[in-house]
Amino acid sequence: MGRNQIYCCICGAPILEAGQSDNERGEWLADAVLLTTAHETENGVGLDAYWPQPPGQAYALDLGPDPAVESQRHVLQLDAQYYEHNRFKILESGDVVSAFTVGGDLPTPAVTSGGSLSLAVHRLCNQLAERFINSRAKSHDTFQMTSQDEISSVKQLWEVLCHRMPGTTPLTSQYILPEPHDYYGGRYCRNVEWEPEDDPGYGELLEENPSEIPNLTESILQNLQPESSEKPTNILAENENGLQNSDRISGVIQSQDCWYDTFVSKKPFPWLWDLDTKAIQKKHESGSWDWELIVCQLSQVVIHDPSDKTLSLPLGLRNRRRIWRLLEDARLDDVASDAVAPAP
Repeated sequence: MGRNQIYCCICGAPILEAGQSDNERGEWLADAVLLTTAHETENGVGLDAYWPQPPGQAYALDLGPDPAVESQRHVLQLDAQYYEHNRFKILESGDVVSAFTVGGDLPTPAVTSGGSLSLAVHRLCNQLAERFINSRAKSHDTFQMTSQDEISSVKQLWEVLCHRMPGTTPLTSQYILPEPHDYYGGRYCRNVEWEPEDDPGYGELLEENPSEIPNLTESILQNLQPESSEKPTNILAENENGLQNSDRISGVIQSQDCWYDTFVSKKPFPWLWDLDTKAIQKKHESGSWDWELIVCQLSQVVIHDPSDKTLSLPLGLRNRRRIWRLLEDARLDDVASDAVAPAP
């Protein structure tokens, strides 16, 4: 069945009409949120206006004759339902808003120098983004950031997504923002009409719910190996979290109990916030296990790839790790840089 060509700005999977999914697995794809920005006014809240820029530049905020200070500007997260084409119905007000374009079908008249801008994401992807932001060591409730900064606030998430929006070319046939890594999979699905079978390796992965994952802890613990004196040689010496993955390489010998504590703490992988610590403790008490190995395996970012053989994991968990990696890698003006090549 051909589907509408609206894609989430965070994960790159489609946003569907309610009831449009062919299976329960994809029902979450119809639950949408519209992101836009607004500022405080004497009469309440006014939508920010944006203005097209020369080719190669993102839409610019129209500050107007009396610009609001940053503390008076906020990102609105509006519960919405896909309506038709690029249009969404705001559930609270019933207003119909066009996403991925400046102005048009606004609940309030657009100012003459520009118009509001709304970007569509899945509700669950938006929630994942909020979890990601809350997991950062430092959070800054500001729009200001450099091209080297990681996202640390909802405002900065907006800045990254907004700067990916082509400044002068309207998205007319396929509503998706560019992403420097091509969303880590699913490029052959993102056609004018979405069909999961168009991309056998990723079609099912992108449809899997990244939040509600049945038997999540059990699915991870089934990969746990008995403790062995021999360490694998194909695990990187140091992963992205700074953990030393081999006693031989690091020169620091840690007991399996220490690695178990690391696993239970979830510090190396904050994307596993819903691990069942009681089930993990029960497994720990049942024998001698190689907790170091599984910590190292889970710390590798490539486990989001469905072809990865490092671990046996449900697709929903791989999809969650994929989305989390997209948030980790997101940078201001990242699509304008030639330094990052699309992932294969």
